[in-house]
Amino acid sequence: MAIDSVPSCVQHGVAAADGTVKPYEHCAAFYTFASNQTYDAKTTTEFWLGASNGTLLLVALGIIVMVATLVAWVVTEDARLLAQARRLRAAQSGARPAAPTPPPPPAASA
Repeated sequence: MAIDSVPSCVQHGVAAADGTVKPYEHCAAFYTFASNQTYDAKTTTEFWLGASNGTLLLVALGIIVMVATLVAWVVTEDARLLAQARRLRAAQSGARPAAPTPPPPPAASA
């Protein structure tokens, strides 16, 4: 059983020789959170070009997640590089690097 999710603006029965755009030329937009408006440079003067609130929310969330991921990666790599630098300095000076501290024993249950 298939779900028919093709928008009503898609033309069926178009020959392959007409190209891949021909079936969709009557569609304004059909993607998640899209507005149903077509972009016209002569009439559209909005900064967001008529984007729906869902589209703006999705873009904002994507930017926030991207920046947070980049910051987390930089912090993680900085910590790893500092630890490696400490190990290399200790090895260069002839001192034995400090052994990693073992985890604390599990708490005894009563």
